[in-house]
Amino acid sequence: MKPRRLPSLALTLTALAAPGCSRGVRRRGAHSKRSNRSAGRNDGRPEGRLWTNGPPRPEVSDQVGSTKYLHFTALPDWTQSLGMIFSLILLAPSWGGMINGVMTLSGAWHKLRDDPILKFLIVSLSFYGMSTFEGPMMSIKTVNALSHYTDWTVGHVHSGALGWVAFISIGAIYYLVPRMFGKAQMWSMRLVGVHFWIATIGVVLYIAAMWIAGVMQGLMWRATNPDGTLTYAFVESVKATYPFYAIRLVGGTLFLSGMLLMAWNTWKTAVGGRAVDAPIPATVRDSLVTAA
Repeated sequence: MKPRRLPSLALTLTALAAPGCSRGVRRRGAHSKRSNRSAGRNDGRPEGRLWTNGPPRPEVSDQVGSTKYLHFTALPDWTQSLGMIFSLILLAPSWGGMINGVMTLSGAWHKLRDDPILKFLIVSLSFYGMSTFEGPMMSIKTVNALSHYTDWTVGHVHSGALGWVAFISIGAIYYLVPRMFGKAQMWSMRLVGVHFWIATIGVVLYIAAMWIAGVMQGLMWRATNPDGTLTYAFVESVKATYPFYAIRLVGGTLFLSGMLLMAWNTWKTAVGGRAVDAPIPATVRDSLVTAA
C-alpha cells in the first residue's frame, strides 16, 4: 500500500515531541503489539507519531467555510443556507485536526518551558482552533448580519493568517533552518523566544482591535431612529474606528518587528554554515512508512 503523506505539522510535532510521546500513543502501541503478537507478527510502529494516524484534512474546511463571506450577496438564498449548514458541519474536521496536533504533545508539555519553537507550534494550533470555531459561527445568518462587511471579518481572517499559518510556518522554519546548515539550533534561541512573545502580543492586539471595531461598526450601521432613519452616518462609524486602527498598527508593527528578528537570526545561523543532508529522525521516517 502506498504510504500516505503526512502534513508538515505532523513531521515537526512528532520530531519535537518524540522523546516524551503521549500516554495515549503508548497505550495504543501496547495494544497494537498485543494484537500483533496474537496474529503472529509485529509491525514495530514507533511511539513518536501523531496522536492518531489518519488526521482529517483541515484545509478543506477553510475552503468550504468561506461561504460566510457570500451571505447577503447575489447568490440565491437556498445556496447561502446550504453553505451555512456545511460550514457548521466542517467544525468537526477542523477541530479534529487541532485536537490531533495538541494531543500529540501529551506527555511532553514540560518542553514548552524551554523550547520556543514548540511554543510557536502549539499556539498556532490554538489560533487555528479559535478561528475555525469563529468561522462556522460567522456563517450563521443572524451572526453574519452583524459581522458582514465589518472589520470583524478582517480580525477573523488575520487570526487564521497570522496566528495559524504564520506561526506554524515560523516554527517549522526555525526547526528546519539550522539542520539545513549542519547546526543543532538557531544562532540565538533567546531571539526565537523574544520573537515568539513579540509576535503573539502583536497578533492579539491586531485581531482584538478588529473584533471590537467590527462589532461596533455592525451595531452602528444597524442603529435606527424611531422614524426609521439611520442613527449614524457611515463616516461617523469610520471616525469611531480610528483608535482601533491605531491599535491595529501597533500590533502589525510588533509582528513585523518579530519577522525582522527572524530574518537576522536566520542570516546569522546560515553564515559560516554549509548545506548538509540532514538525517531524518527515525520516528518521523518510520511514521512516513507506517502511516496508511
